[in-house]
Amino acid sequence: MVKKGFFKKTGCILISASIILTGVMFFDSSTSEADGENLNQPEAVQEEIVKDEIVEDQVAEDAVLQELKAEEIQTDTTEEIKTGTTEEVPAVVVEEASKQEVVKDASDSTTPEYTDGGATLKFVPAGVGNEFTVPETVTRIAEDAFSESSVNVLHFAGARGGDQITSIGSQANKWPANGTVVYCLGSQLEDESTVSSFFLARQTATRKITIYYSESDIEPDPTPVETYAIKYKLVKANGETSTIDGGESTTIPSAPVPTVVTDDNNITYKWDENAAAVSDKTYTFTFVEQASASDPLVTITEEFYDSKGTTKVSTNVGNPNHYKKGTIIVPAKHDGYKVFDEPTQYEVTEAASQAVTFKYKASGTTPTPVPNGNTSGGSSGASATPAVTNKNQLKNEIDETLLAKYQVIKGANQTVVRENGPVEIVCNGEVNKLTGIFVDKVRIDPSRYTIASGSTILTFTGGFVKLFSTGDHVVRFEYVDGYAETGLKVTEGKTTTTVTYKVSSDGSISSGHIKDTTPKTADGFDNKYLLCIAIFLLGAGSILFSNQRKLEAILAGENDDE
Repeated sequence: MVKKGFFKKTGCILISASIILTGVMFFDSSTSEADGENLNQPEAVQEEIVKDEIVEDQVAEDAVLQELKAEEIQTDTTEEIKTGTTEEVPAVVVEEASKQEVVKDASDSTTPEYTDGGATLKFVPAGVGNEFTVPETVTRIAEDAFSESSVNVLHFAGARGGDQITSIGSQANKWPANGTVVYCLGSQLEDESTVSSFFLARQTATRKITIYYSESDIEPDPTPVETYAIKYKLVKANGETSTIDGGESTTIPSAPVPTVVTDDNNITYKWDENAAAVSDKTYTFTFVEQASASDPLVTITEEFYDSKGTTKVSTNVGNPNHYKKGTIIVPAKHDGYKVFDEPTQYEVTEAASQAVTFKYKASGTTPTPVPNGNTSGGSSGASATPAVTNKNQLKNEIDETLLAKYQVIKGANQTVVRENGPVEIVCNGEVNKLTGIFVDKVRIDPSRYTIASGSTILTFTGGFVKLFSTGDHVVRFEYVDGYAETGLKVTEGKTTTTVTYKVSSDGSISSGHIKDTTPKTADGFDNKYLLCIAIFLLGAGSILFSNQRKLEAILAGENDDE
């Protein structure tokens, strides 16, 4: 029969054991969790950091240097073996040998070798380059002295021009090379000196050698001929552009040879004298599409007023001229006058016959005489022909006389990442008055951006934005009667990469990082805790069972405590 109180004591022991075991396991898991994870599946801590560039060239150079050092050590060891040395090389000697610089090849030397007290030129290394001077003290040139050199300009020092040379040994067949020039200033060919005989004997049909005996015989270096590339930019009436090759010129071109060209579609273009042409050594001349007899006839009238713009002082009526539909006609410039009132430019419509009047007022208090003015109203010549630009054919230089009367209403002073184009900027000027888009005072080609109406909506293409240098830039909208400017800051984007850090055996990670302390879910529940729970339940069951036995004994009239 089971001893009295056995189940009760056993249950208490089991419950205590389960509590202690659970505490130990919990403490152990919190202090050495990293150990178990490293043995199985390490927990990763991820962080976004800026990618460090690896200098691959330096790595490759270091690798080559190490290889050369290893070869040098091996060579030293081999030499010892050949000489019968069997003594073991101490490790410290090997280490010191690895630190020694690699000895340069003799061909890297720039110092020639002499013997016999300087009387014999023994060797000219490749490192001296392509020009060399034989000292006046040298009387003999040894065999193969120049065989390894690349000398093709040879000077003999002194007033004797090389007559002191008594012998020249045979040289490798490649020397002297074709085009070699020898300066023997002070001697004569008639002397049949050793130098002359040596070099003249080596001339062939494919190897020319020039010997100079006098300063007056030296041929001057030919003056290089400067050439200039010529391009023709063709601008259609609708603003489309194309470029054709205009050949080359040996003189600076002031104008294209043809002033009228025709493209493959038989469209005639005329040279625009007002368009700038210079771009380094390339001269690009602009040709504008010409109208035909079937295009609209436009008559242009110019009216000139005093400085107040109230009293007309002259009228100039030009002859009707044909213009392509869509052509933008801007007023001609006249010294002492500036355009005022509307229109400040005119776009040719479909109408067969059209007329436009431009008004000018004197820019000073005293009206300036009008060139070719015609107060009687009759037609005159040149002044009636305005400067004409086609749609989207923009000015090449900014107009310093304009006032800043417009504002950028969207995208002003923005900062953009160079790789994140396109970029949109909106100005409140009218599109039909726009004459140019400039960045840092340089006109931007229309292929680099798009323009939409609704004021002026400018969008730089993504490809063009990539060409910007990092830093601050100034974007300028220029119109016929004013301009607006805004800043544009371009920056480089940062490239990031994800680096994985493993938790170390003591549970620590790199400084500045936070260990993940998120509680484990049921998926990661440790089976050891099940054992603790089982022991706890078994102990509780024993206590309950002992209490039940005691109750039964009381009911049966027995004294369980006896």
